[in-house]
Amino acid sequence: MPNVNEIDKHRLATHFNQALSTYDLQALAQQAINQHLINLLLKYLPEGKLGKVLEIGCGTGDLSQHLLRHYAAQHWLFNDLNQGCAAFIDDLFKQYQRGPYEFMAGDAEQLDLSGTYDLIASASTVQWFSNLPRFISNVAGSLPSGAWFLCSSFAPDNLPEIKTLSGKGLRYADQDQWLDLLAPYFDVHVFEQDEIVLWFDDAFAVLKHLKQTGVTATTQGVWSRARLAEFAQEYQRLFANEKGQVSLSYRPFYILAQRK
Repeated sequence: MPNVNEIDKHRLATHFNQALSTYDLQALAQQAINQHLINLLLKYLPEGKLGKVLEIGCGTGDLSQHLLRHYAAQHWLFNDLNQGCAAFIDDLFKQYQRGPYEFMAGDAEQLDLSGTYDLIASASTVQWFSNLPRFISNVAGSLPSGAWFLCSSFAPDNLPEIKTLSGKGLRYADQDQWLDLLAPYFDVHVFEQDEIVLWFDDAFAVLKHLKQTGVTATTQGVWSRARLAEFAQEYQRLFANEKGQVSLSYRPFYILAQRK
């Protein structure tokens, strides 16, 4: 399987760093995804004490706080591209006091995250990776038999409104590609696809939402006023409901797999 995306990680870090203060207010789809992920995990892994736990792409700590609410661990390792996310993890541990922890900033595709973990979790992050096969192999190498991999990403038809009008967006691995990558290492207990539709007053509110969640990291340049007006007009024409609100459609995958 070829690389899915070639991402400028410095640009990505800059966009997400700028969005840290607004992310939790805007990241409604991501928060719904995290709630679903923890619900899935609890069905297969009852809450209690774990060994080592790694979360990749922890961001402002929404999935982290779900994990901390239900599990204790001998050691926690949290990773994110942005050093600024460390403060959010520090605040969570002041609240939950769930054992020793460490925050490691940097690109998870480049860092040495090797170890032996009971659980590796990653929500709404791996779509930004440039080499998904290598990442899956690295994850598998850090999980002993019976350990868990909890992950969400997005389907190839994610954010169709944006792709329709801009022609731009990430390229995502599809379900068959994911299952082919997982099959040598994992028993896949759950692979589900969902749709989360958010509604906004107009296209400008959609663009603000995307900027304030860091999702505009793939865009280049600044649109002219005329281009922006054209985009807004077409968005309204194609994606408005009877109330005049416009849609933005997230289409996540949920994955729960156990190391063979």
